[in-house]
Amino acid sequence: MEIKQINREACNRISDGVIEALKVLEKNLGIKFETKGGKFSDTNYTMKLSASLIKNGKVLTLEAEAFKMYATRYGFEPTDLGRQFSQRNVMYKITGLNTRNRKYKIVGKRMSDNNLMKFTAEGVLSALKK
Repeated sequence: MEIKQINREACNRISDGVIEALKVLEKNLGIKFETKGGKFSDTNYTMKLSASLIKNGKVLTLEAEAFKMYATRYGFEPTDLGRQFSQRNVMYKITGLNTRNRKYKIVGKRMSDNNLMKFTAEGVLSALKK
């Protein structure tokens, strides 16, 4: 179905299509592509696309590297990367640390749909009972 106007739904369709189209390239190069939002108007959409190496079955994102490097500054251990926690009866997994975000430093994936979410370090520490 042709897109007549750029809106949030159209952006999601475009992002999903780009990721699907890049699956062959991911397999051939041993990398993982991920869209990370973007900006849109009625006629244009600029998305952010990242590519990360995969080693030993794990995607090496910038956020994951930052978590390993700075985890102890926020009360975590580097080994907490990948740990699951629950907030409001929803399960999440720690996927990284966004050093540029002042309040919501911890990046996680909602287990039910793999959507990326942001959390305060204090909230995640509390959920992990640290």
